[in-house]
Amino acid sequence: MLNFDPVTLPDSSEQLRPVIRAFIADNLPAGRRNSDFTSGYDASFSAALGEAGWIGMTVPKQYGGSERGYFDRYVVTEELLAAGMPVAAHWITDRQTGPLLMSHGTEAQRERFLPGICAGTVFFSIGMSEPNAGSDLAAIKTKAEAGRLASQRHQDLDYRCPSQSLPDDAGANCASVQQSTRWYVPIDY
Repeated sequence: MLNFDPVTLPDSSEQLRPVIRAFIADNLPAGRRNSDFTSGYDASFSAALGEAGWIGMTVPKQYGGSERGYFDRYVVTEELLAAGMPVAAHWITDRQTGPLLMSHGTEAQRERFLPGICAGTVFFSIGMSEPNAGSDLAAIKTKAEAGRLASQRHQDLDYRCPSQSLPDDAGANCASVQQSTRWYVPIDY
């Protein structure tokens, strides 16, 4: 059996609990609350979180973040989920896109996207599947074909994936994808 020592968060992080709980009480959205972070899309709630500094907490201030520690971020996330708050709008953006931009993005990308992410007004999503692959990313067979695209503002890379058809039992909203998927990657960033 695994046995772990109890973890004690810093006092400064624990002191955030009553603050975020008060914020939650003051900004409680109408309707059903759910602790499933993938449901409960509410862009106005995300904007209120951003205005309060609860999104982009570990992002440097120069990009609109709060420049706080990961324990603080953990406490805020834990309280939001425990209260069943609608975090789906900004969930991927705050947890994945922002940190990826900080680690691997260009300075121009950080300047362009991070302020909106931290404000809770810019959202990203991710898709990681294709027919016959499910959630097994190693089973994905689709390959993007790179090319050039002349856009109005600048020369972009244009990636196209071939058309895919989803199985009939995939659901009424996504029964088939008959057009090519395209990603435009600006090369001036």
